[in-house]
Amino acid sequence: MRPDCIGALGNPHIRTPALDQLVERGMSFSRAYVLGANSGAVCTPSRTMLLTGRTVFHISNGGFAKGEKGPETLWPKAMSAAGYETFHLGKKGNSYRPGMEAFDTCLYTDDIGAKEHDVSAKVCADRVIDFLDKRKADRPFFIYLAPPVPHDPRIAPKELMDLYTPSSIPLPPRYRPVHPFDNGEMTVRDERWKLIRYPLVDTTQLFDLQADPNEMDDLSAKPEHADRVKAMLERMKQLQRELDDPVPLTVDQPRPPAWTPPADGGDAKSGKRGARKAGKKGAPQE
Repeated sequence: MRPDCIGALGNPHIRTPALDQLVERGMSFSRAYVLGANSGAVCTPSRTMLLTGRTVFHISNGGFAKGEKGPETLWPKAMSAAGYETFHLGKKGNSYRPGMEAFDTCLYTDDIGAKEHDVSAKVCADRVIDFLDKRKADRPFFIYLAPPVPHDPRIAPKELMDLYTPSSIPLPPRYRPVHPFDNGEMTVRDERWKLIRYPLVDTTQLFDLQADPNEMDDLSAKPEHADRVKAMLERMKQLQRELDDPVPLTVDQPRPPAWTPPADGGDAKSGKRGARKAGKKGAPQE
């Protein structure tokens, strides 16, 4: 779920009363970014980084490792050592199993079938409430809840779907039906400028996030920004060394960036893009 789809964070078109209460009564992180991923499923390394405290480049096999015991610094172990009763509820797939199974109680949502997807959030909430009702109140608790929605298939109970007319919901200004070119992606940004490097197609983009928050105007080819592009590329290389990121910023035989979207909406013949990100702050998770 995109952060700009939450009412309390500024979206006037979406009704999210439960999440709004969490924002108002708890804490939300407005500058949390995806550091990187070794696959299109950026959720996997993101969860693994949360559970291990390690960057994606210091996680074996990007968090897909099987039969691994995991480091002693796992987040649930740290909470247990501090006296908390720990509880996890979430899906088993695309997850870092050692981290999940380090909780005192670890429940998976694999028993929730596709036919129940529209009510899975309620099922998960009921299971958490059941845990709270039955636990002894002799120590504080720490709950890690990772519900399977929103996710494919993107359905919801009819009464919630009926709240909206899809054609009346505005799309982000930078929305495009398909990516404008076949890309392999790497990103670095500071508090104002964002540089994106696509090594597989030898393409670079530069955006001024202060003047152009929707990233509509690519400044990389403008002569007045040549020094900035050069400096940020050097910064990207430095960050790669610091984070042990081995992915090159150039390749010997880059592909042409132009591509034609397939008529049926599937992948173009060249279409496995091999997206890759790295940097001080990656692009926001969407």
